[in-house]
Amino acid sequence: MLILGVYDIVHQGKVIGVITSCGFGYRVAKTIAYGYVPVAEAGHTDGYEIESYTQIYPAKREPSRALYDPQREKILS
Repeated sequence: MLILGVYDIVHQGKVIGVITSCGFGYRVAKTIAYGYVPVAEAGHTDGYEIESYTQIYPAKREPSRALYDPQREKILS
């Protein structure tokens, strides 16, 4: 996925936020995007999408875990 600039965060067909930055996480081999979603819309666990250059990409919210934790300091019990 290539995301450069500000793109919409969509949930079930409704624009609910914007991507503020993005990059490739080489340790996790995934594209990682950071964005803003209002608190009222932040409780969704699935159904997110990001549009970039007319392409729609499925997205997943990762609110409670670190994508990379080599010292295993952030493991949830």
